[in-house]
Amino acid sequence: MIQTNPSADRFVFASSVAAELWQPRKDAEACEWWHFDALSDDGREAVVIVFMDDLARSLHNDAGNGSQSERLRSPALSCTYFADGKIVYRSEQRFAAEEFSASESELKCRIGNSGFRFGTATYGSGFLVSVDLSLPKGRRLRANFEWLSVESDLAAPPANISQAVRLWNMAVPRSDVSGRITVDDSRRRVSHSHSFRGTGYHDHNRETRRTAEAISERHWGRAHFADSTVVFRRSAEVVDERPATEL
Repeated sequence: MIQTNPSADRFVFASSVAAELWQPRKDAEACEWWHFDALSDDGREAVVIVFMDDLARSLHNDAGNGSQSERLRSPALSCTYFADGKIVYRSEQRFAAEEFSASESELKCRIGNSGFRFGTATYGSGFLVSVDLSLPKGRRLRANFEWLSVESDLAAPPANISQAVRLWNMAVPRSDVSGRITVDDSRRRVSHSHSFRGTGYHDHNRETRRTAEAISERHWGRAHFADSTVVFRRSAEVVDERPATEL
């Protein structure tokens, strides 16, 4: 079983879409990210998209009579498309701090020309995810997906969730995913366009950098079945005698 200990100095688990709102006033060393992945209906294709608000870097600037360290946000975005177990397209990019925007009151985020937002419609609720990233040789990777929630909000967050140094919010462990992946060549002509449909997963994580550095081992993943999804996690901190395994 996944532990739900609300202690602020340990791992905290939740499954709450409402708790995914961006926290700009968290610890200066902390970062948070939103993870989306999906497996196609025939099991041959997969896509993984990660939005991160900060990769935690410092810039050291000379200030006349001395030097000072200025903390700047370094947002990042990655998108990987797999086919038959092999990477077909992968793009990982950092962006300037001013290219990141998120809301404390609405579940949405934008990095550069990419972003996601949560919305509702007559047929259900879920996330609209868009990606626009560069590829080698002047190409461009564009994708638009809908992550329609099937199973979500399975565990209410503890009262002190905002103070947790490590949060795993498995907000939507199962989704119906549909969309299209397009690749443009260096002349902005479409060289590849492909529709995608399958079963997806989405979570939200937040942790301090010092907490991430204290982890010596981490493995996680999921398996989608016809009517259920199994999520597994194995992790250990440097001080632990042996890893903890959760299902």
